[in-house]
Amino acid sequence: MKRVRYLAGAIGLAPLALGTAVTQGASRAVAAPEAVAHNVKTVVMQNSVCRGTYQVSATGASSRLKFWYTGETNGLTCIGTVIYSEWATSGAGWLQRTRIWAPPGINMQYSHLNGGRVGPVPPHGGGIVFSNVVRDLFGAGNVQVCVAMVEQKNHNFVGLGPLCRTVP
Repeated sequence: MKRVRYLAGAIGLAPLALGTAVTQGASRAVAAPEAVAHNVKTVVMQNSVCRGTYQVSATGASSRLKFWYTGETNGLTCIGTVIYSEWATSGAGWLQRTRIWAPPGINMQYSHLNGGRVGPVPPHGGGIVFSNVVRDLFGAGNVQVCVAMVEQKNHNFVGLGPLCRTVP
């Protein structure tokens, strides 16, 4: 039975296994390892739930930032996918730099670089579209999402941007 509880916890069925253990006696239920159930809840469940519900955007002279967010009941803010479109250039050698600040401009909680897809940026024609799946919680308070286009060989050189938007 102990082996079944370990396997159930590893695949996310810890509540089911715990219910089975309770029917066999309270002393055996207390002896169930909490670390397995705790890790499954905090790692797997948190990232699979945070996607962002509300879409916000900001537009620059030749760029657009779009992302999804949700204010969680615990006071934190879920940031889902961040999309950055740039139509001033369509050449290779550029990366999207996404930074998330909470509170805005003071405490950087996230920084990520990723490549994009060169092609049409409707309705502007040629350009680059970058997409970054963040799906994580930030906060508490206002959260600021900023994107910029940086050189692939020198991440400190900002070619275009930054473009930012703050959400509650």
